[in-house]
Amino acid sequence: MHRSLVGPRQRATALTLELTLLGALLLFVWQFAHSELLRAHPTLIGGAIAFDLTVTAALCHWLLGIRLAGLPHWTLLPILLTGLAVCRAILPAQLTSSGALLTAAALVESSALVLLVLRIRKLRQSYVQAKRRGADTFDALEAGFLAVMPSLPLLAAWARLEIQLWTLAFVGWTFKRRPQDGPTVFTHHKQINWFTILGVIAFLLISEAAVAHVWLHATHHSTAKWIVLAIHAYGMIWLLGEAQATRIYRSSLQRQQGKQILDVRVGLRGNAKIPLENIERVDIGTYNKANADEALLALQGTANIRIKLAKPTLVKQLLSPPKRIGALLLQVDDPQAFKPLIDRQA
Repeated sequence: MHRSLVGPRQRATALTLELTLLGALLLFVWQFAHSELLRAHPTLIGGAIAFDLTVTAALCHWLLGIRLAGLPHWTLLPILLTGLAVCRAILPAQLTSSGALLTAAALVESSALVLLVLRIRKLRQSYVQAKRRGADTFDALEAGFLAVMPSLPLLAAWARLEIQLWTLAFVGWTFKRRPQDGPTVFTHHKQINWFTILGVIAFLLISEAAVAHVWLHATHHSTAKWIVLAIHAYGMIWLLGEAQATRIYRSSLQRQQGKQILDVRVGLRGNAKIPLENIERVDIGTYNKANADEALLALQGTANIRIKLAKPTLVKQLLSPPKRIGALLLQVDDPQAFKPLIDRQA
């Protein structure tokens, strides 16, 4: 609700109600912080206290203080910081470290939740506009995140990457290869046996997780045991998402808007759309390092193709803003077939 539409009486009523609810919430968690229940179930109750003093308090302020009383959005920050301070103050000393961790996690989660709730319409509009321009689902999602937080492009790219990885890891097997197999489709993983490498890493990760879990359990490090297990599980999700992205996203020659383009997609490493008329020449060699005006797209860091461009072209790399380059270093499975085809088409 806009400030100009809120009368003084409505604002005073909303603020009074908010203060009453926050006071009741504080009294409620104070009773739990000094009860036997906290000592009997420290992780569960400590997490609930952290959640209430950050997420619940922030949502209460957003509904009453911002939506009804017309207060500015930045007032959410003092509410969250106050909840963090109170949580640290009322938790027993033996729960300081775990309580701080839980509260910090709740603070980050609640901040992200509040930001998305406040600007969900802007995110959706930017997502739809990007889809209409021909962007794929995850590129359009990143455009939506960037519209919500325009000053934090790296955070927007990271949010997109996390959603993409989890999606690919759990339901990626239902996705078809893009594009389908054909004479103008190029892969980037077969020559270096990338799936074998990922399989070996996954085996080592599972073995290490099992050994660490058993040892920490035997030495009664209960909290560390579950933290280490969660880290290893997260690593497995990354490996699964990486494997699915490598299988699904491939480079190809396509015709778009009446022009022949080289659509470069190397798993999650990056992508670029290069008009064939903009390709000056293609060289075969070994390229391990990119210069300032170049970009390296390879699963293992070594490219075997260098595409020299007549005009600078934008390329998007993993967790990096779009970069304008004069040459692209690319690793393909069959460079001897790739070069003559591109030369002939260009």
